[in-house]
Parts: sequence; C-alpha cells; structure tokens
Amino acid sequence: MTSRLPTVVLVAKGWEENVVSTQLASSQVAQVFTGTATVGLALIGLSYVLLVVAALVSVLRSRLDGGMKAVWVLLVWLAPFVGSIAWFLVGRRSAAPHRHAL
Repeated sequence: MTSRLPTVVLVAKGWEENVVSTQLASSQVAQVFTGTATVGLALIGLSYVLLVVAALVSVLRSRLDGGMKAVWVLLVWLAPFVGSIAWFLVGRRSAAPHRHAL
C-alpha cells in the first residue's frame, strides 16, 4: 500500500500545477483580450472623430449658402453620428451644383 501513496501525491501535486498554469494562462488571455478591446475601442473612437471632422470640413467647404451651412453644422455638432451620416448621404447631394443636360 505504501507504494501507491507517492503516486497519489504526485498526481495531486501535478493537478495543483495544472490549476496554477491554467490560472496563469487565463490571466494572460484576459490581459490580451483587454489590450485588444482597448485598441479596438480606440480605433472606433478615432474613426468617429474623423467622421465628424470630415463632415464639418465638407459642410464648410460646400457651396451652400450661409444659412444652410449653419443648419448642417448645427446638425453635425448636436447629433454627430447621425448628422455626419445624413450629410454624406443627403446633404452633399443637395449642395452639389445642379448640372443640366443640354
């Protein structure tokens, strides 16, 4: 019977080492995920800011009269995401000079 006792102790000790290594691996995965999520959120935030800045610059450079420019700037400023998307989908088309076919 004494010959089995060291085997059981070794198995138990190996199990503890597996638990510790699993915890370390899990901690490393969590750190990588947190870092990746942080970079991803930073890229989304940067894209958001660039979209709004591009919309504001585009509005200000458009051929709209002063009143309509003010309306679009306010829309982009007060509702940045929706205003920017609306400008690029609708506003730029209405600001473009109409070309008449001859």
